[in-house]
Amino acid sequence: MEIIKSTNGFPYAWKAGRVEHLIRQILESKIKQQLTVERAMIINPTWLHENDLADQIASADPGFVICHNFVDPAVPKIFEAVEQSGRPNLIIGNADQYRLDFWAMVCDFYFRDYPDYELAPLPDARTPTSGSPGRTFTSSQRARIYQFGLAR
Repeated sequence: MEIIKSTNGFPYAWKAGRVEHLIRQILESKIKQQLTVERAMIINPTWLHENDLADQIASADPGFVICHNFVDPAVPKIFEAVEQSGRPNLIIGNADQYRLDFWAMVCDFYFRDYPDYELAPLPDARTPTSGSPGRTFTSSQRARIYQFGLAR
C-alpha cells in the first residue's frame, strides 16, 4: 500500500512537532493494518495552503483520505476539498467528525511533575484573606497558583 502524505506541519525539533509526528506514525500503521485500498492520502492542514488541495487529491487518486487537523481549526476550504473529493474520508482533530485534543496530548507528554516542596508558597507570598471574594483554595492549590504566577 502506498501512503501519500505532505511534509508540512510543525518542525520535528519542536515538542509539538514530535507529537504531531508520533500521531502520524500511528495513523500510518493503522492505515496499513486496517485499510484495503491501494493508496491512502494523509493531509495535515497545519500551515497548508489549500489553493490546489482538491486537484492534489484528484491527481493522487487515493482510495481513502485522512485529514488530521490537530493544531488549530483548519480553513473550511480544506475540509470541503476532502469531503467533496468523492473518496471515503476521515477528519480527526479540530473537526466535527472526530474530535481529538492535540494540545492536551502535548501537555501530557511534556508537563513536568513537581514535588510538593517546589510548590510551597514563597515566604513573601500573599494568601487570600478571610474577607476575599471568590473561591477558597487548599494549600496545595494555592501553591500551584503562586508557582505559576496566577495570584493577583
